[in-house]
Amino acid sequence: MTTTEFDLLTLFAGRPNETLNRDQISLHLRGTEWEAVSRSVDAVMSRLRQKLEDDPKHPRFFRTIWGTGSMFTKQ
Repeated sequence: MTTTEFDLLTLFAGRPNETLNRDQISLHLRGTEWEAVSRSVDAVMSRLRQKLEDDPKHPRFFRTIWGTGSMFTKQ
């Protein structure tokens, strides 16, 4: 796991069941707000799902809340 992936996991683990938008995630990871042309937050989320989910196409822990952001659910 990369440092960025670990930082993202730590962010979500500290805020279970709370929806975080790209700006909040980017601010935590890079200290700047998300830019519309940047897909870096999406890429990190995808890599984290690949590593931690049994079925990344149907995630149980890292859910996308369309139009809002992403959420970590503890099950």
